[in-house]
Amino acid sequence: MTGNTGSNGSVTFNNIPNDLSTFITTVKGTATSYYLEEADNFTSHPLSSTISFRAAFISNQTTDYIPVTALTEAAVSYALNQYGSLSNGSISAANNLVGQTFG
Repeated sequence: MTGNTGSNGSVTFNNIPNDLSTFITTVKGTATSYYLEEADNFTSHPLSSTISFRAAFISNQTTDYIPVTALTEAAVSYALNQYGSLSNGSISAANNLVGQTFG
């Protein structure tokens, strides 16, 4: 599997093995990084090097657009704390709970 990071921060993965379906991605800040805060009407906030956000998702082997935000970090943390691992079931349950809670 290979990946490339675009100038806008997007990442493209190629050659994903057919038997690989569960992914976790981490975004780490730098001194000049910013993120859009969902809870603050998508206002830009600094993303320092001490902050990182994760997102866990289940790939459908085609194109996936995966946001990595404070809410996806909450879902990853919930899945790990409630289920002890990141499986298709725990990822789906945690993402659904966060989605229902925050709309």
